[in-house]
Amino acid sequence: MNKRNGNGKFTYVVSKNGNGDFTSVQQAIDSIPSYSNQREYILIKDGTYKERLKVPSDKDKVTLVGQNKKKVILTYDAAANKVNPKTGKKYGTDKSASTFVNGSGFAAVNITFQNSAGYYDGRKGKTNHGQTLAINITGDKSVFENCRFLSGQDTFYAGEVRSYVKNSYIQGTTDFIFGPAKVVFKNCNIHSYGGTAVTAANTKSYVDYGLVFWNCTVSGESGVQTTLGRPWRGYAAVAFLKSKLGKAIKPKGWTNWHQTDRYKTARYVEYDNSGPGYTPSKRVSWDHILTDSSKANKYKTLNVMKTTYSKNPKVDNWNPKMVLKKINKHIGPQ
Repeated sequence: MNKRNGNGKFTYVVSKNGNGDFTSVQQAIDSIPSYSNQREYILIKDGTYKERLKVPSDKDKVTLVGQNKKKVILTYDAAANKVNPKTGKKYGTDKSASTFVNGSGFAAVNITFQNSAGYYDGRKGKTNHGQTLAINITGDKSVFENCRFLSGQDTFYAGEVRSYVKNSYIQGTTDFIFGPAKVVFKNCNIHSYGGTAVTAANTKSYVDYGLVFWNCTVSGESGVQTTLGRPWRGYAAVAFLKSKLGKAIKPKGWTNWHQTDRYKTARYVEYDNSGPGYTPSKRVSWDHILTDSSKANKYKTLNVMKTTYSKNPKVDNWNPKMVLKKINKHIGPQ
């Protein structure tokens, strides 16, 4: 079944029932050659794969393609407050992730990333495990399309990198989309199960853009009241543009972090939003509501992504839309 000789669409096929090259996703990732210059495609057949996954920094352009986003589930149950049996110590926040993406140019299509220790699925009550990351991204230039990210607190984390998430679903509780990254979320569904805020950005002061949401829908469970974000550190940058905000969003829109002065440097932006959760007249005074389309256009994907995440940024004009277009052309219908 190995397609490395160039025949077929995929480098490897992973199947739970043995009808492939591997039964484990990690085995397939480990078999990708280090420092490969070509994009390597791994097809994952339907099934729940319980394993802590790591795409190492020496493996670029690893691409995971699922048969069906609701039936291909990559999951694990680590959590910040749980003890790692290998070390005898608690995992902590950053090591609680089910999937770690350290290689650059990573891509995922039709995949569910889950942390089962924090996953709600409509259940009542709260977990006591603390932070439960579904994914931890430290590799630059990752792209996701038609994916799901499922957990409770701190579901989606991206470090000092760029990422693009399209047509995907993200759910969680407190701060479930967080980190310093430049991420554009396009046409995504964001769903809160409660907690202080949807986002917790800690964008570096020298970076112009942080978490950018275009044409997204923000919703919540019945009775949930939350905010769009709170500043994890000073200079937090978050923008919601042309998005539909449900009644789960409090009228004030944003909240400060434990009564600190971080709101003074927070860069929170809204433009042309709609829905019952969009109440401009009741927003906090430090929310920047844009009315000029030319200012809003600065948050377009290609402008946000054109420079590296650095104090001295380089212009490389990274185009994640073109990356996904090439990937979809290669894999074709599933």
